[in-house]
Formats: sequence, C-alpha cells, structure tokens
Amino acid sequence: MGVPKGPMRVPLELGAKLMCRWRGEEYKSCEIIERKQKSLPDGTTDPSGEWEYYVHYEGLNRRLDEWVGLERFDLGSVNDDGKVTRNSTNKRKHEHEEHEEEGELDL
Repeated sequence: MGVPKGPMRVPLELGAKLMCRWRGEEYKSCEIIERKQKSLPDGTTDPSGEWEYYVHYEGLNRRLDEWVGLERFDLGSVNDDGKVTRNSTNKRKHEHEEHEEEGELDL
C-alpha cells in the first residue's frame, strides 16, 4: 500500500457535534461517533485522502445512524468548543417547534 498522493486532509474529531444534511435538504444536529478513510472497491485506501464519518442524529433512534461524507456537514455549524450553532432561521424554527410541543402537552 502506497502513500496517498495530494494534500493530506485532517479528519473531523470524534465527538464533534455539528449539523448534517439528513434526507434531502433538512439539517439535523449530530455527533460524530466513528470515522474511517474512504476506500476503493478493491479495499485499498482511496488516494483522495477523504474521510467518511459515522454519525448519530440527536433525538433519533440509533438505527438511523449512518456513514456520511464531509460534503453532508454544515462546517459553519460548529464552534471552537464543539457545540452546535444554528443560523437564526433554523433556531427560530426549532424554538417554534418546541413551543408547539409544549402547547400540545398542556391540552
């Protein structure tokens, strides 16, 4: 097995929490629980040096955990201390959904 050609890519950290595109255009908060370098069909390491990440979507059943590529992440959604940040539109939508749920419980 040879040394990968091209720039070496630094993988995202295990335990990092960020937003990931899930089933279409919807983004969900997730945690990276495992990572591996992409491999070719013959089992050798992909020379691109890219990584795949096994993520758990917060609030969803673990059977929905999946392997995703870097292109699915919103890399702007994680800050220096590893906490997810949401843009104001997603935050307002999330807060609205929480209030609706609380209202349903009061019935």
